[in-house]
Amino acid sequence: MFNCVNQPMLLNLGVVDPDGDSLVIELTNCRSSGTGAPNTSVTYNAPYSGTSPFPTLSGILTQSNGLFSYIPAQAIRAVFCYRVREFRNGVQIGETFQDVYLIIQNCSNPAPPGAVGSTNVQPNPVQYNETNPNTLTFQAPVCPLGGGQPLCMNLQYRDTVNPSPANQLQVNVVQVPPGATTTVIGNGTNNVQVQICWTPTLANVGQNYNVVVSVSNNACPIQGRAEATTTSCTMPVEAL
Repeated sequence: MFNCVNQPMLLNLGVVDPDGDSLVIELTNCRSSGTGAPNTSVTYNAPYSGTSPFPTLSGILTQSNGLFSYIPAQAIRAVFCYRVREFRNGVQIGETFQDVYLIIQNCSNPAPPGAVGSTNVQPNPVQYNETNPNTLTFQAPVCPLGGGQPLCMNLQYRDTVNPSPANQLQVNVVQVPPGATTTVIGNGTNNVQVQICWTPTLANVGQNYNVVVSVSNNACPIQGRAEATTTSCTMPVEAL
């Protein structure tokens, strides 16, 4: 995977459990292929480690929904590894290890823009901004007698630095809650509109559902690319 020096990177690797078990995602030491494999860790040269495997300006931040964010600090070829632990009823029942190979280069091309937008959740609509992690989680209320209310996320990706046709955006909705509908308008331009709508039910109460959106531009020689994950938390609402 290609990254650019000094450009923020949001990377979602699609970590999801089909059984609805809880997942804990954490950076870890990569595993050696030599003696004792796969239970032996590789040896890192100082100052690097499993939790700090390559130079960054921010460290590697790992959110519970599987989103990795970082800002590469120098051109380098690097690997980072992460562990996914699976829990059911508070008991760990399994784990898996994965590695990610990065080629980090100095780039002159601009990064793709983050989205701004809002949801229609009442009584507290959410103003969404990918540059503010506090807006990436919101609640989807469900009434015990009447079920859920329609929830729509309206996102706008707009490149104000390199307008079309010099820069063309491509937005793909990678993951949504079951039954959600998506509409993408404006792919191939510098102004893309995305709407994701979903009506939760009582069966969804207490569950977290991720929405993953990927955006890229047509920069050359390295295409700019970013991903963002939002989490919808369904909750019951008492009737008045």
